[in-house]
Amino acid sequence: EGAKNDAGEVPYAGSTNRLYVCNQNAGSVSIIDTDAKVVIRNINFTALGFSTTPKPHDLAVEPDGSAWYVSLIGDGKVLKFNSDNNLVGQADFIAAGLLALNPSKDLLYVGHTLSVPNVPSTNAVITRSTMALTEISVPFARPHGLVSDKAGRYTYSASLVDYAIGVFDSDTDPASGSAFAFPPGTNRTIVQINVSPNDQRMIASSQQTSELMVFDISDPANIAVVDSFNTGGMAPWHTKYNTAGDKI
Repeated sequence: EGAKNDAGEVPYAGSTNRLYVCNQNAGSVSIIDTDAKVVIRNINFTALGFSTTPKPHDLAVEPDGSAWYVSLIGDGKVLKFNSDNNLVGQADFIAAGLLALNPSKDLLYVGHTLSVPNVPSTNAVITRSTMALTEISVPFARPHGLVSDKAGRYTYSASLVDYAIGVFDSDTDPASGSAFAFPPGTNRTIVQINVSPNDQRMIASSQQTSELMVFDISDPANIAVVDSFNTGGMAPWHTKYNTAGDKI
């Protein structure tokens, strides 16, 4: 917890390369120094005054490392901590789930978790500097999958049940968007989405059909499915592109 040693030093106080990990069932976040490969702090939310089942779920970190954000499913909150791990802000959002940080604007988008039934058809956008939250109605049920592009303009929100994707354009109106419904037939339960390094493609995981789908997002006003492949019954969830963008 940052206790000083005999020399009066706080261990790892100067750590700069950090990995933040949610321990959902334990109600805490562990911070790992990736150079030393050790846990250097544990942030316990109950000890900070939150419930005994806060369920920290997802994290986002400022590009310069000056602050980090965490969603609490159990408490319906998004919290902001500074680089010294002091709680400096919070916002309320029911069943807060995945987070998407806009890399060029003062915006943080929030979705709902899949573990709570009957969540509203809403996303939220938070002004990170003030933690002011605006709730956004979306024209599909169970908005869950969430990602911002690398250029810092578009944020995408995927429905867990309707096989639809919403697009928020931060250059026009961060709190409104358009939605795209894809061909009817076998429903794709999109769990999470991720954008390629060049912002031209988006990969989506369908747990229900054990499938990965590739979308062309070069024109965000006309999203289209361009490829799909089966994962052999693996029921995929979270996906990532490699740095070059040629592997997932």
